[in-house]
Order: sequence, then structure tokens, then C-alpha cells
Amino acid sequence: MKAIIPIVSIKGFQNVLTCLDKVGDDITIEARQDRLILSTLSLTRTAYANFTFSRTFFESYSLDLSSPAIQYDDDGPYLRCTIIAKALVSACRVRGNIEEKIHNLSVYLNAAEGVGEDCRLTVEVLFKSGCIKFHKLLYQSCLENLQLIDSVDTFQNSWELSAPAMNGLADYFSSKAEEMTMKFNDSGIVLQTFNDAGEDSDKSKRFGATMVPIERVAMNQYNTQNEGQIVFSLKEFKAILAFAVGLRLPMSAYFDISDRPIVFTAESENVVNAKFALATIDIPGEKSTQTSQASRSAAAEGLDLTQAENALFLDDDADWASQLDDMETEAAQASAGASVVSTSASASASASASASGNAYVIEEEFAPSTVRNPKRPKYNLDDDDW
Repeated sequence: MKAIIPIVSIKGFQNVLTCLDKVGDDITIEARQDRLILSTLSLTRTAYANFTFSRTFFESYSLDLSSPAIQYDDDGPYLRCTIIAKALVSACRVRGNIEEKIHNLSVYLNAAEGVGEDCRLTVEVLFKSGCIKFHKLLYQSCLENLQLIDSVDTFQNSWELSAPAMNGLADYFSSKAEEMTMKFNDSGIVLQTFNDAGEDSDKSKRFGATMVPIERVAMNQYNTQNEGQIVFSLKEFKAILAFAVGLRLPMSAYFDISDRPIVFTAESENVVNAKFALATIDIPGEKSTQTSQASRSAAAEGLDLTQAENALFLDDDADWASQLDDMETEAAQASAGASVVSTSASASASASASASGNAYVIEEEFAPSTVRNPKRPKYNLDDDDW
């Protein structure tokens, strides 16, 4: 496989690799005759990202069908391998002004079988000064076919935001927060994160929250059949926002009840198509109005995107759960059982946001100072020191 990326597409390709690196540790490369697919899955299998590049994205793209590593399925010949995400990001990173320094960037796969020194992915950076930089990375053949099989048409709720509306949205939420709560009703959505009292404190003891109400008039499209709220990972959500804003693409979200994943899509017609899926956490005591009795009994934890009841992924590895670390499983269960603190100020904030003419309003609420952890002074000042 040989793909030459022109200078106008290098920055967008770097944004894609950065997004993949923030979601998972490994990147799966799948080369087909008419497209190149990059995907990743988080270690806990709660976040999935997929990018499909058409031939028009590249200056030149070809797949050598004579290679012994080429395989075939219903869609035709393909070559699939996995590589460490950080290694590929570092190889494609160019500091400074890209347009002034680089002529193009090329990616080669020698299409060897198995694992070894012959399995190399070469990244070639051609500078305008005439210098050529090579990075040769080891890869591993991949037989696992992991992809989205659930259509977005099966979700009852959806919204779409433009790139200007999302610009700077992620900056309002604390980097220490782990979860994002999205409340939705007929008037719009409210994105909310809770501020923990400290790193070692109980998550149920939270002293404040940051809320961003977004009215439906500020969205390109908004469709909801019910009211409710869902909770998903904030880290991956920020990575998705950064990708969409960086490429100036509108982003759409498709969601249902809290035991089904939320799917994000961003597409540039005939160039690149991005799909993301984040697992949602079931909130005890808070159910959507459209949740049936059957879905309540089936929503055990709602953390695993590869569960059969989610019907989202097609995965041949059915024994993956035995390989998970016990500490990660306990952390996921603790996160699923964490209580969500809601106050009367949340309702007043949403009401004030609806009354105002702004697209969205940033509001923060704090509990009395007695709830917060007191900070020790750096110095003790006596009366003689004044």
C-alpha cells in the first residue's frame, strides 16, 4: 500500500491521528482498493473511533494485490494491521509552518505477513529544502474485524452542531472531570460536569458543577422524542470536539436511553467520514421516559460496547473480559454507581439560558465553603510580621 498525502491535507491527517491517540493505544490500519480506514478501540472497550478516507483525500493511493498478506472478504481485497498510536503520531508530526516546510507526506506498507522485522510501515516526509525524513515502524498483522453495525437511523434522538458553535466549548470543562452528563428535552440540551472536592475524595462528595445549556435554535438540527439524561466519558468527548473543530466539520450526535451507546459522526463529503461510539453509564433511579420494562431489565451496567444487547459491534474475540485487569473493572463499576448531584440551581440555570438570546451560557454553581476542602496557607503570619 502506498498513500501520498498532499500538503493541503497533512494538517487534517495529523488531527485524525491525534484524535485516535487520545481514544486508544493502538491504531488499526485497513487498506482497501478505494479507501483507507483508521480505527481504534479503548483498552476498556468503552470508546471507539473510525475514520474512512476516500481516494480523493490523497494525491496518490494504490494497493498492491500481489502481496502475500492480501486477504479477501465480501467487499474485496484488503490489508489490515495494527501499530502503536503514539509511534505513528510522532512519525507524522512536523513542527512549525507545514505549508512552508513540507512538500508532501507518504505512507508505505510493505505488506508482509505475521510479526517481525519485515513488517514495516514507512512514513516519508519530503521537505521543500530537498531533505527527506524516514520513519520505519513495526506493525502487527490483525485478523480482528471490529466495526459499527448499528445504523444511526435506529436512534430516536439526534442533534447537529456547526464548527463555530463548538469552538471553545471543551475549554469550559475541568480537565480533572471524568464524566459528562448530557440532559436533553424539547428546548435543547445541557452539558454538565461535576467538580470533585479532591483527587482522593469520594466522588459522591462534589462541591460544584459547570453547565453549558445549548438551545435548539443554536443547532443545525435537533430532534428529540423524549426527555432524559445520559452520562459518558469527557476525555473522549473532548477529543471528538477537537477533531471536528480542527477540520471545521459539523458534528452530529445520535442517542437514546442510558443503556445504549451515543454515536457521533462528522463527515466531509467524498473526503473523510468519521464515526465515534461512547458507552453510556446507567444512572440508578433516573430513567428516560421512553424506557420500556424490557430495556430496564437488560441494562445491567451499560459499559461494554461489545455486549450483545448493545448490538453495536461485530467482534470475534468473545473472551476479552477475562483479560481485563481487576482494578479497571472495579473502577468502571464504581463510576457506574456514582451518584449524580442535582440542585435547584440547575433548573434555574436552564430557565435563564432559555430566556436569554445567547446560543449557550456558561454558568457555575458552588456549594457553601464548608463543603470544600480547606487550603493550607503557605506562610503563617503573626502580628509582628505586619
